[in-house]
Amino acid sequence: MKHIGKATVLLLAALAITAGMTGCAPQATPTAAPPADTGGGQAPADKPYAGTTIYILGETVPPMDYVAELLPLFTEQTGIKVEFEQAPYEQVVEKETLDLSSKTGNYDVISTPYEFLGSYVENGYIQPIDPFLARPELVGTDFDQQDLIQGMWDSSGTWKGQHYGFTSNTSIHMLFYRKDLFENPDEMAAFKAKYGYDLKVPATWDEYLDVAQFFTRAAGDTMAGQVLEQPFYGVSIGGKRHPTIVLEWLNYAWSMGGGVFDDKGNLIVNSEANTKALDYFKELAKYAPPGYDNYSWDEVFVAFTQGQAAMSINWNDYTAATEDPAQSKVAGITGYATLPVDPVINKPVAHFGPWTWFIPSTAKNPEAAFLFLRWIASKEIQTEIAKKGAFPIRTSVYKDPQFTDRPYWNAVMAVLEISTPRPRIPEWPQMADVMMLALSNNLTGQWDDAQTLDYLNTEYNRILEGKLPISYQ
Repeated sequence: MKHIGKATVLLLAALAITAGMTGCAPQATPTAAPPADTGGGQAPADKPYAGTTIYILGETVPPMDYVAELLPLFTEQTGIKVEFEQAPYEQVVEKETLDLSSKTGNYDVISTPYEFLGSYVENGYIQPIDPFLARPELVGTDFDQQDLIQGMWDSSGTWKGQHYGFTSNTSIHMLFYRKDLFENPDEMAAFKAKYGYDLKVPATWDEYLDVAQFFTRAAGDTMAGQVLEQPFYGVSIGGKRHPTIVLEWLNYAWSMGGGVFDDKGNLIVNSEANTKALDYFKELAKYAPPGYDNYSWDEVFVAFTQGQAAMSINWNDYTAATEDPAQSKVAGITGYATLPVDPVINKPVAHFGPWTWFIPSTAKNPEAAFLFLRWIASKEIQTEIAKKGAFPIRTSVYKDPQFTDRPYWNAVMAVLEISTPRPRIPEWPQMADVMMLALSNNLTGQWDDAQTLDYLNTEYNRILEGKLPISYQ
């Protein structure tokens, strides 16, 4: 699971990057190279890069483990050896930050959270892949760029009209719910009697709140014909002072017409829509387990999969574990869906949180590094990764019949089509740190809505002084 144990070290590291920014540095230019692999994972007969070793850094999570398992195939096809270093989230960011800022050139390929894209480009830390994509001897004839999920590619790998990489981990928010409870005749009848409409997967935030209230029960109450031994809650939410709280709240704010910027790049944090989203978050929290204000994504997952809550919003990364009986008490009885919308605004959102493969500007073997990127993004390898349990970056693989019977598969594809990215501007990591503090103080009652939004507005104007309106990327 991609998001296990994430901490604010990411943001602190990003702040160091942003603080050291001196403007847009020149991009490295790919050097000439002999003909190479012809695409789709098929190596040329002469393997011109045979014997080259490339160094890759990625997070210690299952999707990266799957990549590691397939690397012998890449070496067999290209003759390129790979040293693949994996580390926990915080260490990956620290290592990347040190290597890129010091221009050491330890890595030929890095997997990086996509919100760093702006700061990495503006610092000249990574190089565009368009020059490689324009070289037929490198990209081949059967590498279908149109088959890549375009919204995902644009959000995670494109900056100011140039492509810088391919998505390495397709994380996105979706709704998890207890299908067995929603389909229980007694619960359906009781819900209809109380609320006047049928119990169903919530399509609006009002319905989501009703369902959360309805399923919150005390020990000794009855649920689906069984007497509860422990309290049960309508929803598991992430309220920790951590990136979790920022991403959870932005889902509400965006869909209610708020957020950080409008379409023209103007700040809109101090708005009625954001006040509505703050109040909604606090109201929803009444139906969450005690301690929700210390829940990151891991704790949200545990509360839901251990049978303590009827619903949660979490990353698609958690779906396989949710369906694993060894880890989950709700395997086989969980449903998956897109997030609710505001009934007036009717704006679908799905918070997008992927990582991306990039080639540092200091890479010692950029052509061989690009061959790895093209190989890992090929339909052949994306299919193999999907077989192991990860989510592909190609539409054709999502439509492959061998995967479509997975209970979460269609829902994941639906949310990926929505893909709502947070701001990818270089200042965003610092802004997110400010938002963590503000939302945490609001959710725990230390600040009221006016204090919270005034603080955000003041701090964001300070951080973005002279840069508003933002050229929204």
